[in-house]
Amino acid sequence: MGPDGSTIRDAFDEWVRREIDRMETDPERAAEIGRAVRRVVAHETVQAWLWDVWSRMRLALEADARRPGGHTLSVIESSLANLGAFLAGDAAARARLQGAAEGVVATLLPSAQAQLADFIGDVVAGWDADSITDKLELRVGRDLQYVRVNGTLVGFLVGGALFLALRAVFGGVAG
Repeated sequence: MGPDGSTIRDAFDEWVRREIDRMETDPERAAEIGRAVRRVVAHETVQAWLWDVWSRMRLALEADARRPGGHTLSVIESSLANLGAFLAGDAAARARLQGAAEGVVATLLPSAQAQLADFIGDVVAGWDADSITDKLELRVGRDLQYVRVNGTLVGFLVGGALFLALRAVFGGVAG
């Protein structure tokens, strides 16, 4: 069953090609294969094996990344440099990448927006008015006093102007 010259290998290669064609043209066959793959991957033994492989690979990558001359960092650096050079020279690839990024953001943004709003609401709900006022005064400093004084003066002037306008129009203000 070597890669060349074996009738069994040739028959297997032909079967694989036919199956690929069927998956591309027959949606039911593609769905059937997809369900089978999901069942296999969902099996607890396969899950345990995948988790073990991932854990070992992650530990090896972390150990290599900590070494000054580690292979992992040079592969990442050269991959990113190649990607940058490729994108710099191919406008269509940049457009496809932009479209894919926009699609991901558009998909994730609604749920992230709701989670962010909940997070901010929880944080604000836990604030104590006195401590927040103290923190704001410390951060903003003298500008906060300027805002307070200006707000008071503007409020006084607007209120006085309204009072005078009402008095002039109606001759008095009911109180």
